[in-house]
Amino acid sequence: MIKPEINIKALHERTADDPELIQDLLDLIITEKQNYHTQMLNALRQHDLMSLASEAHKMKSAVAVLGFDKLADEIADMENNASKKIIGFDFDNKINCIFISLNEHIIELENYLKK
Repeated sequence: MIKPEINIKALHERTADDPELIQDLLDLIITEKQNYHTQMLNALRQHDLMSLASEAHKMKSAVAVLGFDKLADEIADMENNASKKIIGFDFDNKINCIFISLNEHIIELENYLKK
């Protein structure tokens, strides 16, 4: 499991220190997270690792801008394994861990923004 950790410096750099933009991006990831999850699971069920890699790539970019750097690294790992079609990789478990961690990161960022 990836401990929720936000790179605050990177968050502010990547968003030009714009609190409204940060909130909009956070709202967007909250809105899209179920879609990412559904698309990844569908790709996995269809044994379509290239589609899984594509969805992971989109999600990686969305979380990276919010300063969720370690989570972005985990998503990149899954993307890399999917694009290389690594057979023994436990994609199902990785997806579950990523989304549990994403929820924790969202809570952490929401708490930070309330300060």
